[in-house]
Amino acid sequence: MLEQAFDALSDALSDPLFWAERLVPALFFLLLGGLFGSFLNVVAYRVPRGGSVVGRRSHCPRCGTMIRGRDNVPVLGWLLLGGRCYACRGWISARYPVVEAIMATGVMLLATRELATNGGNLPGGAVGYPDGPDLVFMHASWRVMGMFAWHVAVLATLVVWSLFSIDAYRPSRAGLLVVITLLALPGVVMPGLLPLGLAGNLAASGGETLWTAVASAVATAAVGAGVGWLAGAIPGSAVAATGSAWVWRAAGAASGAVLGWQGAIAVALLSLALAILWDGICLMAGGWRPGKNGWFRSASLALPVASVVVIGWWRELLAVVSFWFSHSISAVAGSTL
Repeated sequence: MLEQAFDALSDALSDPLFWAERLVPALFFLLLGGLFGSFLNVVAYRVPRGGSVVGRRSHCPRCGTMIRGRDNVPVLGWLLLGGRCYACRGWISARYPVVEAIMATGVMLLATRELATNGGNLPGGAVGYPDGPDLVFMHASWRVMGMFAWHVAVLATLVVWSLFSIDAYRPSRAGLLVVITLLALPGVVMPGLLPLGLAGNLAASGGETLWTAVASAVATAAVGAGVGWLAGAIPGSAVAATGSAWVWRAAGAASGAVLGWQGAIAVALLSLALAILWDGICLMAGGWRPGKNGWFRSASLALPVASVVVIGWWRELLAVVSFWFSHSISAVAGSTL
């Protein structure tokens, strides 16, 4: 049986169509994510300065020269320019291609894990169709496509907030609350987008009334945002640079409003681990002190990275947590007998 499976895999790998079905969607979403990242760089640069994000074309911040179209290709444009403006030869920050790469990779992974499997990453598993890369273009359900767009919006929000934090810019509390509310709104208007309920149960199958479903969605989002805000205090106090604790709390609330309180805790813990790893690298590389160097502020980019991992491998993480808790409970129960 193992030999037959190996032969089938070998035949698939040697089929050009097999690669085309996987590479074409992956490259499409990789480019799409990179373009999103390029736009988010503009947002993060202009909003703190009171500029319009849809007005003037991108330009060199030193000499004001408009960036040519061919130099505006995500990541590749920066590499071809050698990290310098083609007009004044001034340095262009490496954070621009880094953000584009994070968004490109994040969108591609979410598309691969979510769209290509029609929700195979979700707690309840695939929705109505078997796995397959052709689902990206042909068979993905509207519910899964809606969730994918929703999750990309969360990723983009966390990236922008992380860049704000790196630049020592803090949005108003009212502004943060508006963004978190807008992120929660799709799940309230369309409760079917929520895979998990407040008690950790799978999404309702449609037997409940509309008002019951909406009330449940509101409670799920509200509790998730509250738990996320509190969970964000852990990395916010442990690894945040001076004045940037807000981004960890706000990101936790945004994650919880969309992913529920379970997802908020997962994002907070994973981002904490990634931030500790990054801070450790910074300390070993140059002896920088937390809160005194911009490199430590860049640890907040662990937030969007963690969100991609949690969303992309949601079902697997829940299975691991459920297995661990069930064994822990069994061990405690056995010790008391």
